[in-house]
Amino acid sequence: MRIGWKGWFVVAFMAFWVFGMTTGFANGACLKGLSTPEKTARACAIGLTGLKAVYNIGQPYKDSDAELFTATAIARAQVGKHETVQALLETALDRVMLAYRRVQYKGLMVDVKGEQVPEVVLNVLQRLYAEDVPPYVQDTWWRIVERRKPELAALFRSDAEVVQ
Repeated sequence: MRIGWKGWFVVAFMAFWVFGMTTGFANGACLKGLSTPEKTARACAIGLTGLKAVYNIGQPYKDSDAELFTATAIARAQVGKHETVQALLETALDRVMLAYRRVQYKGLMVDVKGEQVPEVVLNVLQRLYAEDVPPYVQDTWWRIVERRKPELAALFRSDAEVVQ
């Protein structure tokens, strides 16, 4: 039995659909957390793998990816995989900076202590200051921010005080 072009189309569609659903569910589980840190870290790894494949296809980066990279860094820190935490937080900062550039056009700013900041900044800081986050993750975040964007470190720190 031969499969015609319609059959191949259905097979290709189902492959992309399963890939997209798996990536979406894994990213949702990463952001919400699962019953154990190990399961959450696995979900984050699956979600990031799918997200990287989507980037390779040509999908543009999104501001909200900052939360996903932050959640992944936290999950990996909780299971003892410290070697990737800094790289993940640096990528999260890249997405935060992308949000700063994009929201200037859209007007999607939140007023915090008289300063205009993208909402994604507050979401990332809320994740970093959740009660189950290892303190060295927060320290790593601030070292990265102070090294790469020193002019914004003071603003981020004032946001963190609001979140706490």
